[in-house]
Amino acid sequence: MIWIRRLFLFFEAFYSYNAFYCNIKHIFTVHNFKHQGIVSPEISSDVIGLPDWAEDIIRYDDVRILIKGAMAVAHSIVISDCDYYGWRESPFVNLYRDKITIIPNGCESDGDLVEKSKAEYKQELQNLFGFVTNEKIPLIAATINDNTMEQDCTLIHGALKEFYSKQQSDSQKVSCVTTGSAAHRGYVWDKTYEFTEYLECAFPEKEMVHCGDISYFPKIVAGADICIIPSYRRVRKITAYALRHGTIPVVLNTGGPFDIVSDVENENGCGFVIDEPTPSALADAIMRTIKAYQDTENWDKIVCRAKQCDFSWDNVTVPEYMKLYDRLREND
Repeated sequence: MIWIRRLFLFFEAFYSYNAFYCNIKHIFTVHNFKHQGIVSPEISSDVIGLPDWAEDIIRYDDVRILIKGAMAVAHSIVISDCDYYGWRESPFVNLYRDKITIIPNGCESDGDLVEKSKAEYKQELQNLFGFVTNEKIPLIAATINDNTMEQDCTLIHGALKEFYSKQQSDSQKVSCVTTGSAAHRGYVWDKTYEFTEYLECAFPEKEMVHCGDISYFPKIVAGADICIIPSYRRVRKITAYALRHGTIPVVLNTGGPFDIVSDVENENGCGFVIDEPTPSALADAIMRTIKAYQDTENWDKIVCRAKQCDFSWDNVTVPEYMKLYDRLREND
C-alpha cells in the first residue's frame, strides 16, 4: 500500500510501463480527505515533473490536487473510518465510488484493562469528587478531545445546561465528570473550568466536576456508566476502551466512533448515537441514556453486548484487507 499521494502518480507516470512493475496493484489508503495535496500548476509540472496526462487527472479549477490523481490511478481506495474527516463531502468521491472500500482501523484495548471492577472504581470516583455514594445514580464521563477542544466544550456544556434544565425529578439524578485524555492548555481549557463553575453555580444541587488530572482519565472512563464522546477525531481507542469496560458511549453520527457503535434501538446496539452535533440533540441523548439506565435488566444486556465488542486488528481489520487483496488478484 502506498500512503503518499504523489507516489501513485510518479509510479503510474514513470514505472507502470516497465515489465517488472506493470502487474503491481495499488491500494490508496485515506485517513483524512481534508489533506488533499493542493499545489499550483507550476509545482506539479516544473517541480514534481508530472507529464501532461497526469496534469489533466489532477486538475481542479485553477489548482492541482494530488489526492484526485491518486484516487484516479489506484486500483482500490480504502477509507479507514466511515464518515471520518469529511470524505462524504469530498467532490471526488462520486467519481471513484466503485473503487472505495471502508475498512475500519483495528483498536486493541485488552492491554488497557483496569485492575478493579466498575463498581469499585465508581465508588472510588464518587468519594473522590464528593458525590453521593450510590450505585443507582448513573455516573457520566464527558470526554474532551485535544484536537477538537473548543467544539467539544461548547457541545458538552450546552447539552449539560439544557439537560439540567429539563430534569423533572430526583429519579433523573446523575453525577457528571468532564475530563480529557491528554494535557489541555490555553484559552479553551480555561473556558472549560469557567463554564463548569458556571454550571455548578447555576445548578448547585447537581453533582458535577471537571477533572484536569489526566492520570485519572482511564479510571473515570472505566468507572463511569456512560461516556459522552462528542469528537469525531482520534477517538476510536477511547470508544473501544469504554465499551470494553461496559461504559456505554454516546457518540455523534459524524465521525470515528460511529463505525463501531450502533444505537441501542438497533438489534445488538451498544450505544446511543445522535445525528446532529447540537447541544439539544446531545441533551436528548443523555435523557435517553438515563431512562435506559433505570431499566436495570435491559441496561445489563446493553453492557454485556458492549463488553463483547471486538475491534481488534486480527479479527476485524486484517480479514477485510485479505478479502480486498484476494479480489484484486482475481481481477488480474
